[in-house]
Amino acid sequence: MTVPLFIDRRKSGLRVRDVFFAEHARQLPPGKVDLLYFLQSPVAAPRSTDFYTSLIDLRQDEEALLEGINKGVRYEIRRARDKDGLQASFCVPDQARLDTFFAFYDAFAASRELTLANRDKLLALRAAGALQLAWIADPGAADAGWLCAHAYIVDGRRTRLYHSASPVGEAATADRQRIGRANKLLHWQALQHFKAAGVACYDMGGISMGEALKAIDDFKRSFGGELVKEFNRIEAASLRGRLALALLAMKDRLRGSGGTAAE
Repeated sequence: MTVPLFIDRRKSGLRVRDVFFAEHARQLPPGKVDLLYFLQSPVAAPRSTDFYTSLIDLRQDEEALLEGINKGVRYEIRRARDKDGLQASFCVPDQARLDTFFAFYDAFAASRELTLANRDKLLALRAAGALQLAWIADPGAADAGWLCAHAYIVDGRRTRLYHSASPVGEAATADRQRIGRANKLLHWQALQHFKAAGVACYDMGGISMGEALKAIDDFKRSFGGELVKEFNRIEAASLRGRLALALLAMKDRLRGSGGTAAE
């Protein structure tokens, strides 16, 4: 039986095990863990929450993959490759490359008021051999600065987009159309790259199903794929974990009633 991808880390003093794309924990090796976080499990369970994403089947031939992409997006992919002269790079990152990604992503996240890169989680994924980075550098820039970059969770069967970022600042604003084309090309060349590596599925990293992020959802859906509902949940694996979940439930009830923990 195949052992699912998992990583162990600490969060708020608790020993946490993140389990990716798995139904349950029975295949996992033993470990001193307080909480099990099941991320994108295919099965619902008590207290699980819905998670929607778009999954692209990489077992198709390349012609079918390309045909599944929106016609306008296909045009921009060709233009980015043939006229802009852009090309994606992929790697299992060493610390220097990961530090470059952290700086690039954090600048992007700060400009959008998003959470900064989760360094502990990304480092744990790298230690598990489950992290890859991809980027497109600007061939016309003296420092070969990045036009876009992605971080992927890879478990051998599925590649999941975890972070995506683009440059910020006045120069980036003026060059936003080329940056947009670069990001489309990066997705396409990632499909090709992971297909060639024998990965079966490309996960666009979540579909919000809401109006606020509809433009991002539409972009992800423009690459084809199937809309799939999966499930996230937290399970206690120790007394400390059970106490932590009880405290979390109490806080949720207080928020729902309009109170606060201080009250």
